Amino acid sequence: VPAEIQRSGLFNNIGRPRDALEILTRIQPTIDRCNGQIRTAYVLAMSTTLSNLGRATEALTFANKAVDLTTAHFGPQSFEALDTMRHEAHLLATVGRLQEAKAKLGAVLAAQTRLLGADHPVTGRTQQLLRRITAVTG
Repeated sequence: VPAEIQRSGLFNNIGRPRDALEILTRIQPTIDRCNGQIRTAYVLAMSTTLSNLGRATEALTFANKAVDLTTAHFGPQSFEALDTMRHEAHLLATVGRLQEAKAKLGAVLAAQTRLLGADHPVTGRTQQLLRRITAVTG
């Protein structure tokens, strides 16, 4: 199952999210019996895939679950949880919930800066997304 989740990610990376969704849909019954890291990876992969298919509202539902799972599994201030929260904030912005996205990104950016430093590329991606949302919302 982990190999299939990874394979779905490769399809997403080369612009073939329909193929990724096919894989994820096929392994979903197996995932229902899993917990921990495998379930977390699956939920995040579904969120990414649905987002790539332009189904942001559905993707946000999976992102919310992914935040809960990564926070429970890795801790709320972990790299994994913060990166998943950034993904969730991006989806919030995509569906027009800009103030929520902005608030979440502010918190994520502060935590990433403490954890990774201001010059880390992941912190930079969060800063860039926050700047884009702030440009729209003021």
